[in-house]
Amino acid sequence: LMQGYPKEPRWGTTGFTLIEMLSVVAILALVIGLALPNLGMRTRRAMEDEAKQLAANLEFARQRSVMTGVPHRLVIDVEGGSYQLEWLVSEARARGEEDLVDLPVYELGGWTDVPMSAPGAAERSYHALSGSLGHAARVRETIRIDGIETADGFLERGLVNIVFERDGTSESARILLSDADGHSIGIEVAPFADTVRISHEAL
Repeated sequence: LMQGYPKEPRWGTTGFTLIEMLSVVAILALVIGLALPNLGMRTRRAMEDEAKQLAANLEFARQRSVMTGVPHRLVIDVEGGSYQLEWLVSEARARGEEDLVDLPVYELGGWTDVPMSAPGAAERSYHALSGSLGHAARVRETIRIDGIETADGFLERGLVNIVFERDGTSESARILLSDADGHSIGIEVAPFADTVRISHEAL
């Protein structure tokens, strides 16, 4: 009887070598190292875009108050992370109609007291702008409104009104935004310069 020789093991089919495993780990580390900075850049860019959008709404409110001669305000829900643009008009004008004031009725051939004062204007209150401009906007889920610095102090909750008078002036205010990574941006309303500007806090 012929006895067979034992077969040599096939090292290539039994598993991974140490060099192969180290190569895979090195590739994974390289991919993670490249992906993390890009993720951080995306979150920063998202917060910058949100700050620019909010600043654009504030600037639009200021310019529109000057053009229409009507006070405007941006109502910011700090905890809810939303904001809405409103203006100080009557209900009729808010619907796009003329302000109608009740005029006195004069009797023919009789005596009617004629008021010497100018007719009063229709009652006005703040209403949302018509169309898409008056819809409430919300910041992204990854962005948070930390609070608003006003003349009354730092407000971290509730509704905060940033009002622009008919000449575009307003009280100073500073809105602080932040993301989950701890980066923050401030949107500042400068009353004397009549401008809205963005200041990077920790970028």
